[in-house]
Amino acid sequence: MCGVEKPIKEFPKNGKDKYGRTRYRNDCKECYNITRKLTKHKAVTKFLNNTKHRTGEEHTYTLQDWRDVMLHFRGACAYCRTKQSRKIKLTRDHVVPVSKGGLTTRPNIVPACQRCNSSKSDGNWVEWYSKQAFYTPEQMEVIRRWVMQ
Repeated sequence: MCGVEKPIKEFPKNGKDKYGRTRYRNDCKECYNITRKLTKHKAVTKFLNNTKHRTGEEHTYTLQDWRDVMLHFRGACAYCRTKQSRKIKLTRDHVVPVSKGGLTTRPNIVPACQRCNSSKSDGNWVEWYSKQAFYTPEQMEVIRRWVMQ
């Protein structure tokens, strides 16, 4: 799924084939865990419904879009790179805020921890991000690649 070449030990075992050899999943453990957590996640519909009520827009954002963005950012906050955990939940951040005309579309949504999402508020993400202690040009490029797709 992530397309990164990894050793076989990075892939979960998936039973045996008809010759008794161990089979492995096609997705690495990291990708598997990200998608497994998302499968359990029930709040996407609530998120989409809330956005629709706030803006009145008819959007096409899907759970698959959220899975793709989570895999792109490796299950971490797009800005500070904090991984999602039991204590830290990732929220869906509109790169261009809804209040500034941003839509709920695939390239406009990135995962953000609540601290980053609240701190960015409805500001310009480039200006806000470049002032943060955790700023890196490499991560800014990762975000830009997602936004410009």
